[in-house]
This record gives sequence, C-alpha cells and structure tokens, in this order.
Amino acid sequence: MNMLDQEAAEVIDREFREMYGLTNESTFAFLLRSARTDRSESFVSNMYRALSWLLPRMTLRTRPIFDEITLLLDELDEPASDDSMNELAITMKQEEVLRLFGQANSLNELEPLLAAQEAFKQSQSARAAKPRASEEVIAKRIATAYWTDHNGRAVRGRVKELAAEYEVSEGTVRNYAKRYKPN
Repeated sequence: MNMLDQEAAEVIDREFREMYGLTNESTFAFLLRSARTDRSESFVSNMYRALSWLLPRMTLRTRPIFDEITLLLDELDEPASDDSMNELAITMKQEEVLRLFGQANSLNELEPLLAAQEAFKQSQSARAAKPRASEEVIAKRIATAYWTDHNGRAVRGRVKELAAEYEVSEGTVRNYAKRYKPN
C-alpha cells in the first residue's frame, strides 16, 4: 500500500468512526458486528460498506480475497429466480464472506512485516549471487592480504575491506584465510 492509499484509508476510517460514533471499538470490529447482527438482506449492504472501508487498504495479496468477497456478495444480492439458494446456502455464503473479510484485514495488518521479509529475502539473494573468489590464485591473494595485516591478532575492519576490494562476502574472506593459513 503506498502513501496515498494509506492517507485515504485513514480518512475513510476517520469518517466511519465519526459517522457511527465509534469510540470504544475498532472500525473493523464494528463492521463485523453490524454485518453479523443483520442476517437479512441488509447483510449485503453492510458488507459492501465494509468493502468500501477495506478498498484503500487493498494490496496485491488481498486483491484476490477482495474479488472473491465481491463475487459472493453479488450472488447473495441477486438470488436465483428459482429460489435454489436455501437458508443454509445463504448462511454458508455469509459466513464465508465474514471469514474472507477477516482474512483480508489480517493480511493488511501484516503487510509491513511481509514487505520487510520480502525485501530481506531479495537482499539475501543479491548477496548470495555476488561473485566469489573461485580461482585459487585470488583465494591465496585474499588469504595473504589478510594474514599480512593480521600479525597474530585480529585487525578491525580488514575483513570488510578485503570483501569490498575483491567483491566477495566477508565469510568468503574468512574461509580463505582459514584455508590458506601461513605455517
């Protein structure tokens, strides 16, 4: 969700809270409660109202859920002419709509965490794709440079410098230093 959507979501939430005088419960809880208590034809209108609250929060992850909720609400709004949808079927569809609405809201709340997780995964993939010193000559050169500055004790920052200089990971520098330790 970008900043524009975040601002729109906050404005819509504020409007809902003011319109319905919500002070002690979340807008999400109010929307679910109002949909659950109205098991008649107003269930559909209440859930469309809930979808208007959910719309600016929609992400790529929640779009399929949003579409599925809309499809179910359309089916509930336009019952078949042959009355093939009995009370049990209606109740099951309503419960499915409520479940999906809760799932979409949960995903929206987790979105910052999921986005950070994806960014971390991508950075790790990029790091793993970095070229490593595969030639033995370069590996020995890295180890020699490490041990030349080492003089029996650790030199702060040298591993980072060598990693940057040879465009390898710090772990690779340490591994080559261990492998080609001077006698």
